[in-house]
Amino acid sequence: MKIWELNHDCTNYNSLLSDIELGYHGYIALSEGKYWNWKKLKMVKNDELPLSDTLGSDIGIPIFSKKAVDVLMPLIKKHVRINQLNFEEEYYAVHVKTISKAINYEKSEFIRFDNSKRIMRFTKYSFKLEKVRGIPIFRIIDKKRSEYPFVSDEFKKLVEENHLTGFEFKLVWDSEEDE
Repeated sequence: MKIWELNHDCTNYNSLLSDIELGYHGYIALSEGKYWNWKKLKMVKNDELPLSDTLGSDIGIPIFSKKAVDVLMPLIKKHVRINQLNFEEEYYAVHVKTISKAINYEKSEFIRFDNSKRIMRFTKYSFKLEKVRGIPIFRIIDKKRSEYPFVSDEFKKLVEENHLTGFEFKLVWDSEEDE
């Protein structure tokens, strides 16, 4: 089994910007799925690049097109909550609800903040297979506010089979290499 970090192709495709200053508390509310007024949060294009099926943004959570939502929701519906964005085309903010305690800290490598037990960043991931098996999209407790969730092979395969654009996948763990 492989785990991938989901990202978006910001070199070849557009990204979105919110038209209001969210501030720290607004950003935290968005990343935790608690934003209060999606209709008020108007999104605009960042540049003249084409749109894709997933877009980067300044709101810190994945954004999917209607096509991507239609393709992926049967797989991920138990693990996400979506909200339609106030944008000229039909796009959705995708809040990943599943936060897993799947990290195998003994095999992972990471850097902690000075004078803290909190993890600043991981340099190598290792997951507990029983905690990630069957979960197509999730975040981890140590990075629960990250806009880059983790996804399974099944998620990646569905994106590729349906020719969804703008998705980038970074391999972060292979269970066969972790034995």
